[in-house]
Amino acid sequence: SRRRHTRCLSDWSSDVCSSDLGTPVHLLSGRLRATTLSALGSRTVADIAGFRAQIVFLGANGIDINLGFTTSDPEEASVKQAYIANAQESIVLADSTKFGSVFPAAFALPEKIDRIITDMQAPQNTIDSLVTHGVEVVLA
Repeated sequence: SRRRHTRCLSDWSSDVCSSDLGTPVHLLSGRLRATTLSALGSRTVADIAGFRAQIVFLGANGIDINLGFTTSDPEEASVKQAYIANAQESIVLADSTKFGSVFPAAFALPEKIDRIITDMQAPQNTIDSLVTHGVEVVLA
C-alpha cells in the first residue's frame, strides 16, 4: 500500500499549487513575508509545534562552523528552529556560496543538523568540520 504523507508549508510558493492531489497540504498561519512568500512569527511557530515531521528541508543564507547556520531574518530563524525541534531528521540544502557567510540570525549549530546537501565547490575544511560535528555531507 502507498504510504500517506502530509506536507506542512510555511512557504506560499507555487509548490502549493503543484502538490499531488492525494497529499494533504497544511498552510501555516502567521505574517506573510512578501519577499519570500513565507509565513513568519509566533503563530507560525505554534502551528509547527503541532506537527511531527519525519524530514525537514531547510535553506540557509550563511554557514559558519563556529556560528552555525544563519539567515537574515530573526523570525525566519525562529520558524526554522521550530521545524528542527519537531523533525526526526533535519536537512539543509545550500550551495557552496553560503559557506563562510554569516547573517544576523542563527537558527542551528552544526550538531542540530543531520545532513547538508551542497555542491562540489564547498570548502573541504568546512566539510571536514561539519563531519566532525556529526553532520553527513552530500556533495551533488
